[in-house]
Amino acid sequence: MFRHSYIDANHFSCLSNFKLLDETELFKITGGHFSTSFKYHRLENHYTQEQLAELLNVDTHTIRNWESNKTIPKGTDLFNSSQLFGISIDTLWDAENKYKNH
Repeated sequence: MFRHSYIDANHFSCLSNFKLLDETELFKITGGHFSTSFKYHRLENHYTQEQLAELLNVDTHTIRNWESNKTIPKGTDLFNSSQLFGISIDTLWDAENKYKNH
């Protein structure tokens, strides 16, 4: 059973201080160095940008954007990349900053 509670207008006013983040802003606060990690794993697996783009069914320009940190992949592309490289998404996302200085 759900409890109903009264929330006054003051509780909603704090929501005006929030904004939706785009992918670039979200990447900056979530940590990790995806672009460097992605390129590292691409090279470790001996793929050119063109070969990898074909395997992932994306444009070569998309791969360049990921590696230059201009954009980040959609969830399905992130998953497919991690599967192709044989690593976890966390490793590819570089949650532990292992590839920061590569």
